[in-house]
Amino acid sequence: MVSDLSAALGIGLSVFGLRLPQSAPPSLSVFTPAEVEVVRPGTGDPLRPGDRVTLNLSVRTQDGKEIANTRKRGLAYTLVIGEDDAKPFWRLVLAGIRSGEERLVRVDAEAAFGPLGVPPVFLAQGELRASVEVLRVVRGQPLALAASRKPPR
Repeated sequence: MVSDLSAALGIGLSVFGLRLPQSAPPSLSVFTPAEVEVVRPGTGDPLRPGDRVTLNLSVRTQDGKEIANTRKRGLAYTLVIGEDDAKPFWRLVLAGIRSGEERLVRVDAEAAFGPLGVPPVFLAQGELRASVEVLRVVRGQPLALAASRKPPR
């Protein structure tokens, strides 16, 4: 079950977060796969590729089944934005987030994990509700710049 959950959330993978325009409203239209409610605004620029972010995350299915909770495990989760293939879940949940921000996100389960979800953890039906709190951000080099600097031979 733990490995299924790790696969579901992309734990162990780095991700690429998309930015929302600064003018984006706190709740997106019903036609988008995610609705964001900022509980506590963050500071600084939104996360960008190359940033290492440490966060607390809890995720529940629409019927209330908890499928992840870093606080209960006592282990915050750390990932680097943009290093590996992204799970759409991370792009939806972290889009436009800033250092210190806490937010609640309602995500369409199918948009986040595909048409099957992550059996046996959950099926892609309805929505997922995520609570995210950014604990720490270490700004990294933009990935294109870092990739262009090859080590000497």
